[in-house]
Amino acid sequence: MIGDFDSVVRRPNLDNVISLNNEKDFTDMFEAIKIGIEKGYECFHIYCGTGGRFDHTFANIQALAYLSQNGRRGYLIDKDSVVTAVTNGSIIFDSCGSGYVSVFSYSGISKGVNLEGLKYTLDNYELSSICPMGVSNEFIGVESTISVDDGTLVVIFPRKHINNIRD
Repeated sequence: MIGDFDSVVRRPNLDNVISLNNEKDFTDMFEAIKIGIEKGYECFHIYCGTGGRFDHTFANIQALAYLSQNGRRGYLIDKDSVVTAVTNGSIIFDSCGSGYVSVFSYSGISKGVNLEGLKYTLDNYELSSICPMGVSNEFIGVESTISVDDGTLVVIFPRKHINNIRD
């Protein structure tokens, strides 16, 4: 457990607790990610990080981009959806039967965006962070690939497909 525990009545008294100062520059989640990276972790699953305060949800999406831009993968998982980030790379979905997938540029411009095996495809497209063109695409029951040559994408897909992905 890692945190400043400013929103609980009593700090947990366990051996595996790392207490943070409650006056710090980063969120508890980001501090936990930095500690995880120091310990050598490559993949992070963040649960319960989308409810409550929108500013913390957005900070968690920024943390996904940070992980991606540093060669790691993170998944922000809520009841219905998963958010991840892809930087200068790809994510592949095995034959997902159905559901929506949305792709947004986190970089100002993401170059060389390719969407394959989805209802709406793109080939070597430049996706902008100020235009939500990638919202509500659809899986069509075949293997699909989302890739970017230069930039960071935020990808949102149904939680039921979390076990259907590979890098």
